[in-house]
Amino acid sequence: MADVELLPLPEMGHFEQRYAGIPYQVRTAYTADQMHAYARANMEPLLAEVAGLRQALTDALDDIAAVERLAADSNARAERLAEALRDARRALAFAAQHLPECNEPYERANAALQDQEDRNG
Repeated sequence: MADVELLPLPEMGHFEQRYAGIPYQVRTAYTADQMHAYARANMEPLLAEVAGLRQALTDALDDIAAVERLAADSNARAERLAEALRDARRALAFAAQHLPECNEPYERANAALQDQEDRNG
């Protein structure tokens, strides 16, 4: 919470003259209008602080949403790449049966796919 300093109480002015002869317990130091004005003046910085905190929260939530979208996009891309690698592995496995020079690319594709699947759990 920010340090918001309250305004000083309004001057009492002619308080003693105004309430002379009235017992202390019955006296009111400030009029209702003075206290309302004082309260309104003190509320402005507090309301500004609340607005700032709300904006900071909105910004943080927007950042979280952006990171979640990026993570979802990255996961989808990784899955598409893994699927393409599976397709390539199948094609290379078929080719390796007939062409010995396809054995090495097949082994690389197989190792890459295994690494990908190990990382994804």
